[in-house]
Amino acid sequence: MEAKEFRLGNYAKDQFDQLITVSAIDYKDCLDNEIGDIPVYVLQPIPLTEEWLLKFGFSCSFISDPQERGATKGYFKEEIRIIQINEDIEEFIIGGHDFPIKDLKYVHQIQNIYFSLTGQELDYDSKL
Repeated sequence: MEAKEFRLGNYAKDQFDQLITVSAIDYKDCLDNEIGDIPVYVLQPIPLTEEWLLKFGFSCSFISDPQERGATKGYFKEEIRIIQINEDIEEFIIGGHDFPIKDLKYVHQIQNIYFSLTGQELDYDSKL
């Protein structure tokens, strides 16, 4: 991963698989958080899952018939719509079913896109 992929507040995992929150990015491409400086090259992106979307406050509903195998789900928050084409595969897109704008694979990607579109941070509710 590269430092340019991160913004302050992004979540990632360190070399010990611990969740970290980016709190600073310095000139050496290191991310500073609660436990100290971490070189970017050891960070791992967090795969985007339904659990993460729900903890970010997205609501979920089926877009296609939920009785069908591999039904399509939509996740909604304000005017943002995330589509999961097949509920059995954790692959997400932002935009419409017929007009995908971007594939979303990682938590930091949805954090960055959400902030770019709304000017607000996604709040993570770990209690859900």
